[in-house]
Amino acid sequence: MLYTDVTRDDIRDRAPIVLFRKDYYGDDEISLGQLEGRENIEACGWVDGESIVYDPEAGTVSFSVQGPQFWMEKINAYPTGVRIANKATGSWTLIPGLTVDRGLWHFLHWRTTATAILDVTLTGDGRYASEVSSPQSSLWGQIVEMAGTSIFATGGFDQYGRLFISIDPQMTPVADRTAIPIIQDFQADEWEGQIQIQRRIVSDVAQIYFSGIAVDISGKGKAYFSLSPGHMFRRYGSIMTVERILLTDQTHSNDLCGLLAGWKNNQYPKIQINLAQNNTMFTLFPPQYGHIDIAATDTERGIERSLDLVPRTISRVFDSESGVMSTQMTFEAATLPDLATNGDVPGIIDSGDIVNPPIDDIVIPPVDIVILPPDDPNSSRPKTLVIAGSLGVFYSENVDADDLADIEWFPMNEGMTEDEYTQINNMFVTPDGKVWVHSIHGSGSIHVAAGIGWPFVTLVTGNDLGTGFEISAMGYNPFESSTVMFSAGLNDAFDIYQTDGSTVSAGKGHVIHYRRDFWGMHAQCIFFLGGRWLHFGNLTGVFSTAWYVVFNSDCTTGLSSGDATTTAGQDATYRRGVSIGTQDAWFQWDGSGAGRYNKGTSTDPFTHTRSASTYPNPRGAQGVAVSPTGTVVMASDVGLGTPYRSTDGGDTWESMGGTMPAGTGVVENCRDDYRFIFAGGTAIRFTGDVGETYEDIHGNLAYIAPLIDIWIVRFIE
Repeated sequence: MLYTDVTRDDIRDRAPIVLFRKDYYGDDEISLGQLEGRENIEACGWVDGESIVYDPEAGTVSFSVQGPQFWMEKINAYPTGVRIANKATGSWTLIPGLTVDRGLWHFLHWRTTATAILDVTLTGDGRYASEVSSPQSSLWGQIVEMAGTSIFATGGFDQYGRLFISIDPQMTPVADRTAIPIIQDFQADEWEGQIQIQRRIVSDVAQIYFSGIAVDISGKGKAYFSLSPGHMFRRYGSIMTVERILLTDQTHSNDLCGLLAGWKNNQYPKIQINLAQNNTMFTLFPPQYGHIDIAATDTERGIERSLDLVPRTISRVFDSESGVMSTQMTFEAATLPDLATNGDVPGIIDSGDIVNPPIDDIVIPPVDIVILPPDDPNSSRPKTLVIAGSLGVFYSENVDADDLADIEWFPMNEGMTEDEYTQINNMFVTPDGKVWVHSIHGSGSIHVAAGIGWPFVTLVTGNDLGTGFEISAMGYNPFESSTVMFSAGLNDAFDIYQTDGSTVSAGKGHVIHYRRDFWGMHAQCIFFLGGRWLHFGNLTGVFSTAWYVVFNSDCTTGLSSGDATTTAGQDATYRRGVSIGTQDAWFQWDGSGAGRYNKGTSTDPFTHTRSASTYPNPRGAQGVAVSPTGTVVMASDVGLGTPYRSTDGGDTWESMGGTMPAGTGVVENCRDDYRFIFAGGTAIRFTGDVGETYEDIHGNLAYIAPLIDIWIVRFIE
């Protein structure tokens, strides 16, 4: 009820109302609040109803005002939702890089007028979501469901009518809580009467079954499961199941499970404080804390605690007779995470094997096997490729899709940190299907995935092998299922190690005097041919001499070594190489392209010749690719990335710049004399006729990884 001169036209149905105060602290008129210049605003809203008192002499009208949440609860809505997009689309229900925030913004902006009339602040959470949707029947119900069911976010308005959607402080990792401000550290003279503290002595939740999914930018997900406190439940409480939470990995799942368990069994779930002054600094949104220190002598129970307090309710009571506004608040103590561990994955037994139902023996009728003659052209696109670049590893299993636009790429970086997967020096696939990555981050590391789409496991780092060691290069034997050699050591003292993806041998006992330079130790390369391993490196620093060592098949014996350059020299320090099909021959080049390449054999004595200046100058990890026969070679020139081809094993070359675009420095052969892949930047192209024609096979890659620079391409099938 307003005691002032207003006309009936001033108070319209659903009229906007701003309630403000005149505050006095002693004799000073001053207001406190969180928004500068608006400290005296008590509340904002719109008229939702009124009470009319009929009196012939002095009639009155009283009206009530409700904030934005009330009105959003009143407005009915159709089910809403959006899904993640992994390729270009005109559909307005598909959003690239979908997160809960993006889904909420889409809803608030296109399904409501909220962004036009309200200030909106979202969570800032970056977890990808395959879908953000809600079937709830009101606008507010849909916000609550979309925000709360997957990332533990809650929404609410402050006294200024601003909408905040934020992750609950109790579900915020402890390390991140330093960003939550402490509004007031309560002292004994800052509350009225008594503080009411509710203490829980019996747990409400005995065990939490927790599960969720980690979604990548393409929309593919992987499930994780957690338990708190573990497989044994607490003595008291109910069993709680929480599902469909958005996660990043298993550790994140365990962390959230522990946070939830600590919250649900909060020892101090309700603390009532009546403030002794007109304190308007607290709001419920965005997240904020109060704080109180309780000495052992302050309570009859002798409880001694230092508690951060999460505000849950705020009541503002105005006494019209005394003109005093009082603030009554309910808090709960900020909780710490409880114990949590990995949960049980459905369908997995103790041995770790997947449990499948028994099936009857299947009789497969004989099928005639058709073998194409070596000289029969094969122009069909490959099915499966894996690439590595500045944004990590990606793969596709439908490169042979009928429609090029349907080719889908998916990220494959789980198990590596961002620093590791954005600094890949080499990647290959061994005959048993394992995907191997050599990262040059830190001391260098080797990561192995069991197959396409599988998570990587860190096999070894340089520091695992010795103090100050760095892993410099790795290569594999294409004639064995999983035999990999790599070099590691200190500057001017490298050794060779062997691994099959599960164990790593001790060093082979070599002391290779390769030098470290400003490019790092990864200036080396290793590859296998002719029953021998070739290891290229540098004897000095920048612009150094390329040097080689030849080892026997198990690297126990160094067969020969020497200078791998001619009078032309090579300009940079990266060393790259590739075998010439099944021949006992090889190409070797440097990392800049300025020094052209060497061509030689691995036999003793080691022989090689230098390319002429008219030949292409390859660069990068895959500047040259050779067919299995060693007859057909394709390369990319360092200048403009112009494709070249040779049909005589690299003796003569011709530019394919007239039929294939330039700008690609990565070349891969598809295990025949006709099919090659050229890549670089976001471009990836296939030729089934040695460069006469080509197809763009990037599919959705530029959509899910628009800034990628492709460094490596590996053909699988």
